[in-house]
Amino acid sequence: MPLKAYEDVVNEPLAFPIGGKIYTPPPLSAQAGIYIVKALAGDPDVANEPSRNLWQTLLGPAYDEMIADDVPMDALSRAGFAMLGDFQNNREAAVRVWESGIDPEARAALAAAVLSTTRRSTPPAAANTTPKRASGTGTPRKRTTAKKTTASRSRGGKSSRPGRS
Repeated sequence: MPLKAYEDVVNEPLAFPIGGKIYTPPPLSAQAGIYIVKALAGDPDVANEPSRNLWQTLLGPAYDEMIADDVPMDALSRAGFAMLGDFQNNREAAVRVWESGIDPEARAALAAAVLSTTRRSTPPAAANTTPKRASGTGTPRKRTTAKKTTASRSRGGKSSRPGRS
């Protein structure tokens, strides 16, 4: 028995009503989906694609329309997060994000992941600011005492300090 056509079993594209206009991003392509997975995983190859950003990839031409129409940043952000929720989880997650926004901690975590894709793939050597430990371990030992003891033994056990023999 053949399966139903893909188009007959998937959800309709998300549509975002903002300022009296409806923005409808196209379904994510396979290439866009792979890019998003790599971006969220911090793949260094993605960091070398500075002309792309996550919201552009998720929203497609709707991103350019939203920018041209100067929609509020919160609306653009909710649309991007809703697309991401739909992609990673399901349509219900997308609706929750669109209607309620996203938890600030989750937003910060995603922002960190997205920012990591815009940084260099190999951090500069100066980035490691942890000081290196000296080659010895622990507290340096006082060697003066050992030298005096050795010196006093070589002089027949007599010490130059009064009261010692």
